[in-house]
Amino acid sequence: MTQWLNEFSGNGYSPYILLSGVAVILLLILVTTVIVIAHRNPHWQIKKRLKGLGAKIIKDVKLPDGVDGDISIDYLLLTDKGILVVDVNQYDGLLYGNEDHEQWTQVVRRKNYVFQNPLLQMGLNLMAVKAVVPDAHVEGAVLFAGQARFPSRVPQGVLMLDDIPRQRSKAIIPENALLAWRQLDQFRRHYQVVAQ
Repeated sequence: MTQWLNEFSGNGYSPYILLSGVAVILLLILVTTVIVIAHRNPHWQIKKRLKGLGAKIIKDVKLPDGVDGDISIDYLLLTDKGILVVDVNQYDGLLYGNEDHEQWTQVVRRKNYVFQNPLLQMGLNLMAVKAVVPDAHVEGAVLFAGQARFPSRVPQGVLMLDDIPRQRSKAIIPENALLAWRQLDQFRRHYQVVAQ
C-alpha cells in the first residue's frame, strides 16, 4: 500500500487527495445506508406520516388514568380541529371487527388470533386526555401499521397507515387548540417527573 501511495505521489498527486476521495466515498456510502435503514424502520414511517395530520406531535405520553395508575398513549397530535390521540397497532394479515365487538380477529396464514378491540382502550385514553384539558376538542384514532387490512369496511375511529396524507397539513391552528396543547404538554412534562 505504501509503495502504491509513493507511486501515486510520484505522479504529482498528493496522497491526501486520494485519502480525501476515499473518505468522501465512504461517507456517501454511510449516509445512503442510514437513509435506507431509516426509511424501512416502521416507527420512522409512522411518525413521518402522522406529521401529515398535525402541526405538532408528541410521542410516548404517560398520563394518570384516574385510579392510581398510568395510561400510555403512543402519539398526541395538534390539529386544526384540536387534539388527536393516536394509538398504533402493528398487525399483518386480515382483520375482522367493528366498533361494537369486544374482540377482533386477525387471520394470518389460515390461523386466527383474537385480540381486544383497540377502540375500547382508545376510550380510556380519550378520558385521560380530557381530564387534563376538559374544554379542548379531543378525538382519537387507532392506527394500523404493517400489512394488515380489513376485507370489509374499516371501523370508524380506525386509520390505516396508507390512508394518511403524505404532506403536512397547512391548516391554521385555532388559538384555543394551541392553548389546550400547551396546557397538556406542560402537564405531561410535570407528570413524567412526578411519576418516576
